[in-house]
Amino acid sequence: MQKKYVQSWVATKSASSKYTCQTDLNQFTFTGRLGKDPIQKATASGLSVSTFSVAVGESRKDKNTNEWTESTSWFNAVCYDRVADKVNKSFKKGNKVLGVGKVTIRKYQDKSGIDKWSTEITVNRIDFIPEAQKVYDKPQAVQEEIAVEEELNDKIPF
Repeated sequence: MQKKYVQSWVATKSASSKYTCQTDLNQFTFTGRLGKDPIQKATASGLSVSTFSVAVGESRKDKNTNEWTESTSWFNAVCYDRVADKVNKSFKKGNKVLGVGKVTIRKYQDKSGIDKWSTEITVNRIDFIPEAQKVYDKPQAVQEEIAVEEELNDKIPF
C-alpha cells in the first residue's frame, strides 16, 4: 500500500484521484537598481503612490564561447501608502534595493482608444542594499596609507 502525504492547505484530491494544488503564489522578489528617481502621486482619496523603474542585471556564461555576457531587464514598479512614503523620502536613482511584491497586469486604453496591457510589480516591501566601501570616514593620511598598502598587495604574486 502506497502512502500519500498531503498538507490540507496545499493539496486536495481531485476527481481523477490525483492531488492538485489549491493555493497559488504571486510573489516577485528582486534585487536591482532604481533606474530613475521615484515619482510621487496621490489617488483621489489621498493615498500616496510612488512609481519607479528597476534594472535587474544578469550574467551568463556562453556555452559555445566560454565568455561571460551581461544583460539587464527593466521593469516598472508601483507602491502605495507607507511604502510609497518611504520610497519617495529615501530612495534615488541608482540605489541598490531588495524588494518583494506581486506581478500585476493592468489593461488600459491609450489616447487613440486602443487597448494596451501593462505589467508591473506592486511592491509591498523594499529596503536598501548597502554598498561595500573600501575606505570609511578616516583621516586623509590613513586613506593614503590604505591606498598604498592595497597597491602593494596587488603586486604581490601570492
